[in-house]
Amino acid sequence: MNRRILLLSSEHTGHGHKSIAQSLTTYLNELDATVEVRTANAFDFFPIVGTAVEKSYIPLITHAPFAWGWFFAWSHRFPGVLNWFSKGSMETRFIKLVRDYQPDLIVSVHPGFVGCALDLLEKRGLKIPFVSLIADLVTFSSLWVDKRSSCTISPTSEATAKLAEMGIPAAAVAELGFPIRRRFETPPEVFDRRIARRQAGEPLGILVFANAFPKTRTRKLVGTLLGIAGARVTVITGRDDRLKASLAAAFADQVGTRVMLPGYVTDMERHMGEHDLLITRAGPNTLLESVSCGLPLIITGHVPGQEAGNPGWIESRGLGIICREIPALPAAISGLLADGSRAWFAIAERQRRYAARVAGRDTAAHLLKLLGQTGSAA
Repeated sequence: MNRRILLLSSEHTGHGHKSIAQSLTTYLNELDATVEVRTANAFDFFPIVGTAVEKSYIPLITHAPFAWGWFFAWSHRFPGVLNWFSKGSMETRFIKLVRDYQPDLIVSVHPGFVGCALDLLEKRGLKIPFVSLIADLVTFSSLWVDKRSSCTISPTSEATAKLAEMGIPAAAVAELGFPIRRRFETPPEVFDRRIARRQAGEPLGILVFANAFPKTRTRKLVGTLLGIAGARVTVITGRDDRLKASLAAAFADQVGTRVMLPGYVTDMERHMGEHDLLITRAGPNTLLESVSCGLPLIITGHVPGQEAGNPGWIESRGLGIICREIPALPAAISGLLADGSRAWFAIAERQRRYAARVAGRDTAAHLLKLLGQTGSAA
């Protein structure tokens, strides 16, 4: 019987957890085609409530970010309360999946299903090795951390140091980087084309990732960017059709020329390859995908809680800059393009060097190593 890995993820709490699961699945399949990999949306373990909670995340961080920040702080301080509620609600469906699928290794890429899943496995006497893969860069919830995990995968040295402070022994931590999807590994020629555009002084192509941006703020942002001579602006609005319609109405005379509104896209890597600058909030997946594509970025904000440390982490490594005030964006962009785009080129080159490490492949290889050590523990 083939060895099996079960990934616990989510579908609608942004796209980050799902992206990591996709990255791991791709690399696991490439490295060992005999290993079966299955991803479960762990919110489906909760009848009705799970779907409602999962789909409330984007509206909450968009329209009530401080409420989310309060919940993050509360769950970080009292993880046992949330784990107690979750395990009672998810037990039947989770245990049924484990019994039916019989995984040899379980990996959670979502913090909400670490402690509660371990509680249930322990309750049922199921000795299945369990891995917690932290999907945040610097600031992360204690929900990710459980000493019963066979391994905790850390994305950064800062996260590793925090795990040590929380009592996780170094032998139980693997610092492997942040896994992104295979298709964001950019060929050298894409880097080179973008650099050639800047050297030729072509009009600036600005990509705006408007996920979790309120409509008023997004309209102001786009209007400000259009004040930059010759700039063309592409706004990714995702499944937010009302935001797309609002922008289409506000900039009707420039849609199709200087303003592009593709809506929901499945080829973000192509859009990143065709632009010269990304403006986004500090979601880790978007940040690292941009870095992998060699696309200099400007961070305009972050979700309270898990994204708090991300802007400083990016800026400290020279992979992008921070500009939280929309009126200051033209000056920030002008600074990047001054003196023959010297600052822009420096960021692009640091991104190229950083992208040389393929964290998704390294993480998949480590999971296969753990799987080889477990035998058929399930």
